Amino acid sequence: MCRIANVFFLQSLSGSKSGDMGEVDNIKTRAVIKFFSLQGKALKEIHAILKEALGEHAPLYATSKN
Repeated sequence: MCRIANVFFLQSLSGSKSGDMGEVDNIKTRAVIKFFSLQGKALKEIHAILKEALGEHAPLYATSKN
């Protein structure tokens, strides 16, 4: 079940990129960060997952940390 939720969140997040600005919806990003942190993942691991899913549109590590 957790793996399905991970895939769902990442697909939702990567699908929320704007065509013009290339920005990711901040609310969805925060929700994904919170979801992974509640699963017990380390911040560096969460940042790596976001970077893999979003590429250049991923938030900075400091943003994820805060």
